[in-house]
Amino acid sequence: MARPRIAPGKKYAMKTLEKFAIGAVSYLNARPLLHGLPAKVSLLEPAALAAEYARGAFDIALIPVVAALQHPGARLLDAGIGADGAVYSVILTLPKPLTAIKTVSLDSSSRTSVNLVKIILARHYQRRVEYVPHGAPADAQVLIGTKAIDFRAAQPDTPVLDLAAAWKAYTGLPFIFAAWTVPPRSSMSAADLAAFRAATLSGLAHRQRIARNDFELRYLTRYIRYELTADYQAAVPRLAAELRALNLLPAAPQVCFAAPSSNGTMHPGIL
Repeated sequence: MARPRIAPGKKYAMKTLEKFAIGAVSYLNARPLLHGLPAKVSLLEPAALAAEYARGAFDIALIPVVAALQHPGARLLDAGIGADGAVYSVILTLPKPLTAIKTVSLDSSSRTSVNLVKIILARHYQRRVEYVPHGAPADAQVLIGTKAIDFRAAQPDTPVLDLAAAWKAYTGLPFIFAAWTVPPRSSMSAADLAAFRAATLSGLAHRQRIARNDFELRYLTRYIRYELTADYQAAVPRLAAELRALNLLPAAPQVCFAAPSSNGTMHPGIL
């Protein structure tokens, strides 16, 4: 896909950002966030991306929010992948009624969806089920990304539980699936982060160009939210509390959001 012509000031920012190691997920919903960034971005599935982040491979990465909570000192930008209600592409298939579901297969490529379905079933629906690896026989399965979209297209009559919609019904809050996250050892300055934020959000204006068909455009504009405002940020401590209630998070998270300041740089926010 051809990138838009870049103004001189943006060329300077792009050159500045090229020196940093950037990681992101390899999904359709991330494309708008990548459109305005340097071409050299490592694209991985969420779990692999989180592992590389933990290894110290990136200066900034679009990692799952559950992974960010497990890294003390992480700073999250107010830009990422969220949903306010239905997200369409993170689902639990329901070939039988939810009350009859006893086993659920999990998609190991996404730590956030694995933990989210456990919260929804245990805390919202008070259901105790057995979780099995992806591919094992199960009453229902968690699907994300292209696999979820393809399933819904191939089996439109099979009921599904949209996990972001279920989270909204349970908490009244939107949900963050992934956020641009900066590790404590990153060499990015406040000015670098401000330039990065402007570059990643610039892609939102090009969603019509990024989408390859009407469905993709509807998905990128109707379901996915990229600007993680205060209501989205409020969902993160709630998520942490829910994870701790199920013993899925060992301690209170020590992470914060970095917010834009009046002088165009970034300052630490509060989680």
